[in-house]
Amino acid sequence: MGTTERDCMSTSMSACTPRMAIWAALLSVLFAASFSLVALAANFTTLIPAIWVNPLSFAPSLLLAWSYLVLMACVLDAAPPEHPFPTMALALAGEFRRVAAAASDDGRLRLQPRDPPGPELQRQPVQPMPVRAR
Repeated sequence: MGTTERDCMSTSMSACTPRMAIWAALLSVLFAASFSLVALAANFTTLIPAIWVNPLSFAPSLLLAWSYLVLMACVLDAAPPEHPFPTMALALAGEFRRVAAAASDDGRLRLQPRDPPGPELQRQPVQPMPVRAR
């Protein structure tokens, strides 16, 4: 039994996905950069009047959301059927959870290696530096 066009469409990405992904990625970069530039210009210069700061920063953020959504749809379409984009999202969530669990009380991240290091790479305790009295 031969494969139909519908079967091919379900197992591989469509022909327009790479072109759409390129444009969505470029537009995402453009909108993110324009949002950042407006925010920087508003905070550090007087180039933008105060009344225009919110509309000028709000518009690129709305467009950024839509272009990023299209980009993520293209990534999901390009993912192989055995590894769809939600599986990757779960893997990323697990990785971020591991990083968040490694955060200490003072807010600094102390990443723990996945595999314990060999005896030659084990960390030695660090002695505190003496404080000089003046």
